[in-house]
Amino acid sequence: MHMNRYYEVGWMMHRMLPMAQNAGALFSEVWKKEWRILDTVFRETVESMTKSLGKPIGAAISEFVQTKFPFTEASVFPVSSDGAP
Repeated sequence: MHMNRYYEVGWMMHRMLPMAQNAGALFSEVWKKEWRILDTVFRETVESMTKSLGKPIGAAISEFVQTKFPFTEASVFPVSSDGAP
């Protein structure tokens, strides 16, 4: 159970990292590529609780993170009022 919460919280924190960049200081393309890879790994790990263990919490957490933390590697601070980068 501890590792499940670790991945869930880690994914939420990971989704916030792009907010450290602003229009005047964007992260490199290498960083953006690696961010996408790690985001995919977090998503697949969390969703595997539903796929392999049959626990619905994995799908619920995945939907929660993608809805409440809609940031991508292209997001910059400040975010526009509609949440788009």
